[in-house]
Amino acid sequence: MKNARQWQNSSQYIERLLELRYFNGNPVEFWHQFFAQAGSFFHAEHALLLVSDQKHWVTRLVYPEGTALAPDTIRFMAELADKTRTAPNNLAIDSRGEHQFICGQIELEQQKSPVVICLIIRKSNEQAPDLLRNLFQLIADIPKSYLYNTYLKQQGIQNKTALEVLEILTLLQQSEGYKQSLITLCNEICTRYQYLNVSFGWVNNGYVQLEAISQNEKFNRSMTYCQAIENAMEEALDQNSEIIFPDNSSHQININHRALSKQNDCGVVISLPIRKNSEVIAIVTAEKRNDEATSDELTLLRILCDQLADKLWNLKLDDKNWAMRSVHHVKRKASQWFGIDNSFLKLSVLTTVVVIMTIGLTSWPYRIEAEFVIKAEDSFYVTAPIDGYIQSSHVKTGDSVLNKQPLVQLNTDDLKLQEANLVADLNRLKREVEKHRAKNALAEMRIANSRYQQSYIRLQQVREYINKATITAPDNSVVVEGDLSRMHGAPVRKGDVLLQLSSLSQLSAELMLDESLIHEIHKGQTGSISFQSQPDKEYPIQISRISPAALVKDGNNVFTLTADLNAGKQSWWHPGMTGIAKIDAGERNLFWILTHQTSNYLRLFFWI
Repeated sequence: MKNARQWQNSSQYIERLLELRYFNGNPVEFWHQFFAQAGSFFHAEHALLLVSDQKHWVTRLVYPEGTALAPDTIRFMAELADKTRTAPNNLAIDSRGEHQFICGQIELEQQKSPVVICLIIRKSNEQAPDLLRNLFQLIADIPKSYLYNTYLKQQGIQNKTALEVLEILTLLQQSEGYKQSLITLCNEICTRYQYLNVSFGWVNNGYVQLEAISQNEKFNRSMTYCQAIENAMEEALDQNSEIIFPDNSSHQININHRALSKQNDCGVVISLPIRKNSEVIAIVTAEKRNDEATSDELTLLRILCDQLADKLWNLKLDDKNWAMRSVHHVKRKASQWFGIDNSFLKLSVLTTVVVIMTIGLTSWPYRIEAEFVIKAEDSFYVTAPIDGYIQSSHVKTGDSVLNKQPLVQLNTDDLKLQEANLVADLNRLKREVEKHRAKNALAEMRIANSRYQQSYIRLQQVREYINKATITAPDNSVVVEGDLSRMHGAPVRKGDVLLQLSSLSQLSAELMLDESLIHEIHKGQTGSISFQSQPDKEYPIQISRISPAALVKDGNNVFTLTADLNAGKQSWWHPGMTGIAKIDAGERNLFWILTHQTSNYLRLFFWI
C-alpha cells in the first residue's frame, strides 16, 4: 500500500495517545490533546470533532486550530457522520475528489449524544478501509478510559474497598524487607479474592523481571510458566495500560495474556501497572479460574497500585542500592540527633551558629531589595480599518500572538458583492471602449475609458478593504485588553478600538524602591530578579532610568526605577509578572547589613 512506511512510523503517536488514558489534566485540555494527537496519528490534513444535538452536528474542535473549512465540506462531513450510526464499528469511510473522508464515533460511558471524529486525508495517504478500522479501534476507547479514571479520582471509593485497602497496607507495613512485602501483597490479594495466582514483576531497563508469586517463596524464572507471566507483564508494559483478558469491549493486544490463560487453564488474566511519576515501575498480574473479576476487585487492585508505588520504590532502593540505604540511614540518624531529648546537641548547634555569625562580621555583598513588575515598552491599539460588522475573533485577553497572526475578521459579504458588481462594470466598459475604438469615435472612447479607469480604481479600493477586513497583529505581542468573543455580528466604525496589545520584544522591569534606599542607587547599576513563579532562578538586570519624583504607595514614598532585561530575557516572560529584585550595592560590613535599618529608625525616632 502506498505510503505504508509512513503509517508504520506512527508508533510515537500511538504511545502519546495511550498515555492520555491516564491524563491528569482537565477535560478541556484532554480533548485538545487527544484531538491533535489523533489528527497527527492518521496524517490528516484537516479534522473535525462533531457532537450531535439530535437534529444537527455541532463542530466542537478543528484541527489544525484556526482552520476554516468550506461549508460544502462541512455538510459532507455531517452527512458522513450520520452514517456512523449504522456503519460497522460506527466507522464510515468515503472518498471525494483528492481526499479520503473518515468519520468514527468515540466511545464514552453513558453518552447521551454521539461524538464523532471526522478526518480528511489526502489521496497520497489513503489506506484500505480494514486497516483504518483497526487503527481507529486502537484510539476509540481512550476518552472512555480517561473519564473513568477521572471519575475514580473525583468520587473516591466505597467504604468497604477503602477498609480492605487499609488492611492490606497495614499488613505490608508490618512486613520486613522488599521480598517479604511482595510475598505478603501477592498472598493477600490471592486469598481475599480467591485468585489462582498473583504475581509481581519489577520493570528494569524496559523489561519485566518476575519478583514474587503467591504461595511460592522460591521459583525458577527460567520455567515456562514464569516466562509466560513475564511475557504477559511486558505486554501490559508495552501498551502502558492495564489488560483484562477476556474483555470483548477492549481493542488491546492480549496475545500473551491469552497464552498464559491457556497454559495455566485459567479463565481470567489481569495485569495492572504500578506507576511512579507517570512512569511504570512494576506490574501486578492476577489469574482466576473462570469467574469474571468484579468491579470492586478491579477498584481495589487499581487503588493498591496507586498507593504502593512510593513504598515499593523505597523498599526496592533499600534492598539493592547501598548508596540510597546510606542516605536513608543518615536521615534517620539526623532525626534522632535533633529530637527533644538532645538538649546538649541543640546547645552545641546554637554555639556553632553564634561562632559562624561572629566570624561573618566582615565584608559581605550588600544587595538592595525591591519589588518589581514586568512592563511592556511598546503598547498599541488595534482599531477597525473600515466600517463593518465583526464576523469572528481569534484571540482573547491574555493570549500571545505572533507577527501577522489574524486577530479579528470583519464581515466582507457586502464588499464582495460590490467587487462582483465592479468586475461586471469593468467588463461592460471595456467592451464599450472597444466598440467606440472600432467606430473611430475618439470622444466617446475617451469618455468610456475614463469610466473604465474610475471603476478600476474603485475595484482596487474595494479589494483593499477586503484585505483590511482580516486584522492581523503588527508584531509579536500579548493581548492585554479586549474580548470580542461575544460581539460577533456587532457593527464597528472605522477607527473604533477593538484590542490593546503589548509588544513582547521590548520588556523592562519596573522596580518600586523605598525612599530610604534611593541614595544607594545610580544609573547603570546591576542586579538580578527572581519571579514569583520561579524563585529558584535569577536573571540579570541593569538600571537604565530613575524617576526624579517619588510616588505614594501603601502610605510610603517610593521611587520608580526602570531596568533593562535584554541580557537575560526569556520567552515565557509576559507583562504584569511580578517578583523580587536585588540590586548590587557593593560590599558592606555584615553587622551593618543586619542592623542599619533598625539603627536608622532609632536615629529618626530619638533624633540622635
